[in-house]
Amino acid sequence: MSVKKPINSAEKNMLDSFISAHFSHLKPLALAAPVVLLAACGDTASVASALNAGAVADGVPTTQVLLPGPDTDGDGLRNQEDLDDDNDGILDIDEGGIDRDGDGFLDADSRDTDGDGTPDARDLDSDNDGITDLRELLADERVPNSLESLDRTLDLLGVGAIDISFPVGNNGIPDIIETAPDSGVLLYPLTDTDGDGLVDPLDLDSDNDTIPDLVEAGGTDSDGDGRVDNFVDADGKGIADSLISAGFTLFDTDGDGTFDFLDTDSDNDGLDDRTEAGPNGSSPTDTDGDGASDFRETDSNGDGIPDGQSNVVFGSPGSIGNGNTNPGPNGAIGGAGGPDTDGDGIRNQDDLDDDNDGILDVDEGSFDNDGDGFPDAGSRD
Repeated sequence: MSVKKPINSAEKNMLDSFISAHFSHLKPLALAAPVVLLAACGDTASVASALNAGAVADGVPTTQVLLPGPDTDGDGLRNQEDLDDDNDGILDIDEGGIDRDGDGFLDADSRDTDGDGTPDARDLDSDNDGITDLRELLADERVPNSLESLDRTLDLLGVGAIDISFPVGNNGIPDIIETAPDSGVLLYPLTDTDGDGLVDPLDLDSDNDTIPDLVEAGGTDSDGDGRVDNFVDADGKGIADSLISAGFTLFDTDGDGTFDFLDTDSDNDGLDDRTEAGPNGSSPTDTDGDGASDFRETDSNGDGIPDGQSNVVFGSPGSIGNGNTNPGPNGAIGGAGGPDTDGDGIRNQDDLDDDNDGILDVDEGSFDNDGDGFPDAGSRD
């Protein structure tokens, strides 16, 4: 039977020297307690910084845990990973969203076009013209027809955001508006219809016809600022509460496939909206007072003659000199053909006082039922 005897001091010193020379680089990893590093709101840079600074000893196992962050659009992805936080079809980077600390909340210097306190990257109507950013995007002619027709289908609740039922992949962008899932490339451009440097979702007058988009969409602009009057946004989504689930109707007066707010001749009468709007685009002229603005009527003064062929004086039905006169199709007032008895440049057919004597033709018993510019045989003589 063998007996273990204790080593003497000389032997111990020899053993220590051997261990020190050959095994000093090893560390007792199994004995070290694991360290959990919390990457608050996904700030993985802070984890790397902690390791590099020696905050955690070499060889100690570490585990990184991501804490929850905000998910503005409710699509299941934190804002930090979501490239379109409000699901309005515009990337946050294109909406001026800034989140330097990666906490999922936008920094104070993020862009807020309409100044309503909600940054554009979280704002469903960034310019507050009553037309949601999503609708202004999909209304453009360059958007694929498959998407344009899906306008209300994508926004199932009519709130200005693509419904979260559409898959978003790993980047937070709905796959249906990308060239391929998670490509990050949209199927449509950010359009600037009038070429003034502002994309339509940020432009209060997208076609530059002096009539605010708000008015062309059927809204009222009593203060002339081009934005929704009496704006209230209790839920902080950037769109007037009065418009959620309802919104303005986008008119296409002439049925040419271009909505009025993008159409410079909404009624297709040959006269541009800028001219027909009169001096105040926020309150467009309604010459005949029938409730339809001239830019939406093809017979603005109700004389039975199409505007493009008659001398329409905006703002003063039946009178001359109070407003802009519309040239006819050949550039001459009243158009081509027909006598001009008083030589004032207006054909008799369009002149309410053919002899310029200050008495209206109708009061003098003059009739021209065939519209040839010559009094009928039954006219008073």
